[in-house]
Amino acid sequence: IFLNFRDFQITAFTWMLGNTWEYWTKPEHIVKWNNASKDWHTRWAENDLRAGGRFVSRMEAKDGSFGFDFGGVYDAVTEMNTLNIPLMTAEKCK
Repeated sequence: IFLNFRDFQITAFTWMLGNTWEYWTKPEHIVKWNNASKDWHTRWAENDLRAGGRFVSRMEAKDGSFGFDFGGVYDAVTEMNTLNIPLMTAEKCK
């Protein structure tokens, strides 16, 4: 059996990139990793993966003492490459 290492590297990288993109962007995966600490969890997430699309996740303390929604709107999305998300500045928070 002949194994072309270069093709294997490209295939493995493509698999890792695809899985990483999926785990980073799909709500069913976001709720599994989006935790500030072991005392917190993400109860639900939504992600409209397109320019102008909205993302939001509900983060809560597991004891129910506090929670908040974290979200925003994408400026640009290039599949498997880029998610541009503007962050609020102090001026916008006033």
